Amino acid sequence: MSKKFKFFLIAFLVLLTVSVWYFTTTPYYTVIRIALAIQNQNTDDFQFYCDMDSLSESLVDEILLTPYLSKNFTEIQKIMLNHPNESTFFKKMLANGIKNQILKGIKENKLPSNAEEKFQKSDFLSLKTETNNENYFVITMEITHNQQKIPLHLRFRKLEARWKLVGIEKFSEVIFHFINPK
Repeated sequence: MSKKFKFFLIAFLVLLTVSVWYFTTTPYYTVIRIALAIQNQNTDDFQFYCDMDSLSESLVDEILLTPYLSKNFTEIQKIMLNHPNESTFFKKMLANGIKNQILKGIKENKLPSNAEEKFQKSDFLSLKTETNNENYFVITMEITHNQQKIPLHLRFRKLEARWKLVGIEKFSEVIFHFINPK
C-alpha cells in the first residue's frame, strides 16, 4: 500500500470514529436508544435514557389538565387549586403509577388492548428539531393515524453528560386518538 492510501485510510477511520462519537452525544441517538429499549423490552436501557420522574410528572400534568381526557375536568381543577397539599400528593401517586405502568408495558411488550391495533396502523412520518440549545432540545415526531397528522413533542434535557427524555407534549392527543373507539 502506498503512503497516500494509508494516510487517507487512517484519516477516514479517524473521521468515522469522531462522527460516530458525535452522533452518540445527540438527542437523536437518545430517540434511537429509547426505541431499541422498547423493542427489546429492556427497562434498564429505557430508564438510562429517560428521566422517569420528570417524564411521568409531565404526563400526569398533561392528562389531568386535558379537558377531553378527563370527564370531571373542572372538578379536578377546583380540587387542585383549593387543596395544594393533597393535589401534590395525588399527582405524585399518579406519576408513580404511570412510571410503573410504562416500565411494566415495556417489560411485557404490551399496549392497552384497543390501542395495539391502531398503533400498528399508524405511520411515524418525520422527526424535526423545534428547539435546540446547549441543555434543552425539543424534537417533534409526526404520527399519522387515520389520515390525520398528530404532532408529538419530545422534550430532552442534558443530564449527567447525556441527553434524557424528560417530557412528552401533546401526548394526550395521541392517547385520545388511540383510545377513542372511532
